[in-house]
Amino acid sequence: MSEFQYYEFQAVDRPLTRLEVAELRKYSTARASRDGFVNDYQWGNFKGNQDAWMERYFDAFLYLANWGTHILSYRLSADSVKATTARTYCRGGSATTRARGGQVVLTFVSETDEGDELCETEDDCPP
Repeated sequence: MSEFQYYEFQAVDRPLTRLEVAELRKYSTARASRDGFVNDYQWGNFKGNQDAWMERYFDAFLYLANWGTHILSYRLSADSVKATTARTYCRGGSATTRARGGQVVLTFVSETDEGDELCETEDDCPP
């Protein structure tokens, strides 16, 4: 079985500008649009910085790897959730909080030692 990694970023609060989409396309020939960026890798790695992209462009992020790593992140306005409150519930390890520039990014990580049977065949992989 080959290596498989799936990255999906979504812009919810506002569409990306054409310039922002062009910037994202410099990192990959992936499906980049005004509302998101999706790419999967079977022999390579993501060239961007998921944390920086969440702070700058996107409101949601999903990462899946066939060895058992799953990451889900949400970017929220600091007006909707206070970073100090979020840190009470997200204390490192599988749940973290990052605050910057009036935003709070909540990240949830799940890792299993056995990995997933996410992509036994190419047909099993997300589109």
